[in-house]
Amino acid sequence: WTMPLTISPHDHNKVYVGSQFVHQTTDGGNSWQVISPDLTLNDKSKQGFSGGLTGDNIGVEYAGVVFAIAESPKEAGTIWAGTNDGQVQITRNGGKTWTNLTKNIPNMLIWGTVSNIEASRYNAGTAYFTVDGHQENNRDPWIYKTADYGKTWKLITNGIPHSMLSYAHCVREDPVRQGLLYVGTENGIYVSYDDGENWEPVQNNLPHAPVYWITVQEHFNDLVISTYGRGFWIMDDITPIQQMTAEVRNSNAHLFPVHATYRFRGITVPYASSDDPTAGQNPPYGASINYYLKATPSRDVSVKVVDAKGNTVQTIRGTRNAGLNRVWWNLRTENSKEVRLRTAPLYAPDVKLNAEGWRPMPEGGRMTVLVPPGTYTVKLNVDGQDVGSQSLAVLKDPNDGATEADIQKQTA
Repeated sequence: WTMPLTISPHDHNKVYVGSQFVHQTTDGGNSWQVISPDLTLNDKSKQGFSGGLTGDNIGVEYAGVVFAIAESPKEAGTIWAGTNDGQVQITRNGGKTWTNLTKNIPNMLIWGTVSNIEASRYNAGTAYFTVDGHQENNRDPWIYKTADYGKTWKLITNGIPHSMLSYAHCVREDPVRQGLLYVGTENGIYVSYDDGENWEPVQNNLPHAPVYWITVQEHFNDLVISTYGRGFWIMDDITPIQQMTAEVRNSNAHLFPVHATYRFRGITVPYASSDDPTAGQNPPYGASINYYLKATPSRDVSVKVVDAKGNTVQTIRGTRNAGLNRVWWNLRTENSKEVRLRTAPLYAPDVKLNAEGWRPMPEGGRMTVLVPPGTYTVKLNVDGQDVGSQSLAVLKDPNDGATEADIQKQTA
């Protein structure tokens, strides 16, 4: 059992914690108030001491505890709570009175663990929750939704396979697109574009590991998950998922909006072991440019970046896969023109010129320039036709003491 701890979306000083009760603090944990009765079944037969001379009650076996807490972002004081003995309850007045909703949930697992509750940011009466039943040898996915404060519930699992590793751990609502949901199961992650009516995998290169938690990092629009075994994985820039619609799927090609990108220079940490197993992997430097292709084109795909004056800054050769594609612009210009030396090096008569009478510059002869902050235009060309354009804001590093005018002078 991992004790649930939830910060109120209405007051960051208010924190909720679960035992068999819901506790609340408004002063950083210096004092606590119990704001609920015992929300569990409190079945004493499930709370016995386990083990021989040495007890083996290590926390996983605790029965009769609150496992999930969520407050509605739309309605302060509306709090949902779920337990590991199959109970779901709600208060709409900050804990003064609670209503047990369990009898309203069809086929609710009697001893299922309510592993996660997601209170909707779009509708106060809407919530989702997952039930983990594998300890009762029920390994099916159980994901429920209500839109009327728990009076009625609907099971929303269509498209998730039923297998030994299908039980769900976490459901999350997208902060940008209403009806876009993510769910983590014992062996992967799924996405729903229609409020849970249908699910499809969004695994990509993610290992098939238990996905225990999901969140969207809203500033950079990244999907972040944690897996059993203390792993963290990030899907950088989920704009294509948020923007994927039937209209996009039916188009031959579509260029998605490009997220604003910071211009900065990397800083090397004082010391880092080259084989550190805990070291993470950064995404490529620059702007991620995403586009959709209905089918593999017959010719090349290119992405062109143009500055405010209409000058081409860089042309990137794109991938040609049917479906979603991503290329990265490193925020630099094209390579400078090749330097052609027309004389042999001094005292090195063995170095010969080629048939055209020149030799290339040694390493470092071609250079690129990091572009200044500003607004650029990204253009997608498929099969020789321009099919879309999007603006891209390149932002100054907030830690950079120089002004944008200073940077413009450096790169002029």
